[in-house]
Amino acid sequence: MGLDFNGGVDQDFPAKILQVVRAVKTNQANFSSSSTHDVPGLDPAITPQSTNSKILIMTDVAIAVSSGGTRVGARVVRRVGGSDTVLDQGDASGSKTRTQWASHVTILNGFMHRANILLLDSPNTTSQVQYKFQIQRIDGNTVRINRGYNEADSSSHGLPISSVVLMEVHG
Repeated sequence: MGLDFNGGVDQDFPAKILQVVRAVKTNQANFSSSSTHDVPGLDPAITPQSTNSKILIMTDVAIAVSSGGTRVGARVVRRVGGSDTVLDQGDASGSKTRTQWASHVTILNGFMHRANILLLDSPNTTSQVQYKFQIQRIDGNTVRINRGYNEADSSSHGLPISSVVLMEVHG
């Protein structure tokens, strides 16, 4: 059943949201090696009801670094049956890292970037599909999730959450 936009009167809409899944990360994570890392807790799974369904993927992830000069990328990959597929990303250009989101993270005390990625995927399956948020430490120092730069144990610093939301869209 889709969303009801007309006070209980059934409408024929070109698209319907069939289900919503959300993964929330409330703890912190650190990544110090120069590679691509799955972020634990930001890897929701959904089982599409139809092979014609599309999956709308939305991320909102708090990212910071341990010291200045760090370039960071982020992306979402689709996993079906143990096989990962990288979704849309920037075109190849020289030796640049291909990604969906990138930043040269600043070093203000407590500062965090928000990695907001919006994708529409067509997995073409009714098997379970997992979407994994990945962080890419391109260069520099430790990348942090849900923890700001040079963060102190102080009431002037906050600890955020990060999330990935999946919506199955049929139509």
